[in-house]
Amino acid sequence: MKVCLIKYDMTEKSGGERVCSILSRELCDYFDVYVVSICGKGEPPYYSLDERVNYTALLQGHRRIRKTLVSGSRAVRKYVKENGIDVLLSVGGNVNAFMWAGSA
Repeated sequence: MKVCLIKYDMTEKSGGERVCSILSRELCDYFDVYVVSICGKGEPPYYSLDERVNYTALLQGHRRIRKTLVSGSRAVRKYVKENGIDVLLSVGGNVNAFMWAGSA
């Protein structure tokens, strides 16, 4: 089973990014784990990820959420389809809008 954790920006240093890194590390013992950052700054995630975790930043540069909603939602939808993701989990409330819009 393929499980994908999605966060707005994994290069940031905050609790959500830390939770995502810990959760992905634990889940990769049981599932194929993907971590998706909607935006990235061209840097690796602030918190290290297990080498078994597939990490991708869909859009480069930090952007305002309202200006990223359409392009970010399309990118999420495309990524989920291309990688055959079975379960998509959001880490942080602002990501729910991208998941909802991307699932339509």
